[in-house]
Amino acid sequence: VLLALLVITEGFLIIRNGRKGTSPRLVKSKRGQTIGIHESKRIWMVPVFLLIPGEALQLPLEWWPMIPIGGETYSLILVPFSIGFHQRIQGTLPKEATALLGQRISVFGILLLLISSAGYWYPLAAVG
Repeated sequence: VLLALLVITEGFLIIRNGRKGTSPRLVKSKRGQTIGIHESKRIWMVPVFLLIPGEALQLPLEWWPMIPIGGETYSLILVPFSIGFHQRIQGTLPKEATALLGQRISVFGILLLLISSAGYWYPLAAVG
């Protein structure tokens, strides 16, 4: 589920910021002709707070937050994830190409979330 949420976040970030900072380049095509492309390389740091169950996170700090939920205690931990992509755009505007790519990645993330959720609630769906 975490992976699916990160993929959906990647699609959203590509839609919003993927077109910024594209670099025009001249490259050789398959036929040997010089053509113009736009290249987009982006990387984002996404901070995610995760709940760690029980006493798994033993710190000598007494002020570290412990969250009681349903008789269990959980600790919060901040995990920075890096999300990035690289795209070579040819034959269309960078704004249109990155928006389409972001939409496709978001749809893939939603499908991944549905499949992983089905595997959680229906164990037979998890067995491939």
